[in-house]
Amino acid sequence: MSLNARQRQTLVWAVVGVLLLWLLAALGPVLTPFVAGGVLAYALQPGVAWLARHRVPRALGAALVLLVSLCTGRDPVEIAAQIGDGGGGGLKKLVTEAVNEFFAPIRARRAELVADPGYLLDVLRRGNAHANEIGDATLSEVRAAMNMSY
Repeated sequence: MSLNARQRQTLVWAVVGVLLLWLLAALGPVLTPFVAGGVLAYALQPGVAWLARHRVPRALGAALVLLVSLCTGRDPVEIAAQIGDGGGGGLKKLVTEAVNEFFAPIRARRAELVADPGYLLDVLRRGNAHANEIGDATLSEVRAAMNMSY
């Protein structure tokens, strides 16, 4: 079977494509963090660029916009637009509000738990007893493996 130049070129590119897909599949666990970082950088870039134009350092702007985005689940570009001409002060206010709202349910639950010290002590006692059971079983296995059972 004889192939013309166009068919050979198509065949070569098909083989290269298959090899590239195989390489990506094989290196998936290694490449995943880099791909995730690239997607995150791409998503944060517009908001961070806007903050940089308003004299907020890029690293700080990226970290704060990401923090607000993670706490609120909103798009970073939307966050930068909300800050508007508020600059660093607007960003600080937004970060403070987002973090406070995010942790409000946790603070409320903590207040409930602190109000009942007996319950907390009971949880600690049960946890301690459970940890002791696991520790004793582990030590027994170690002693048996080392022929130190007396």
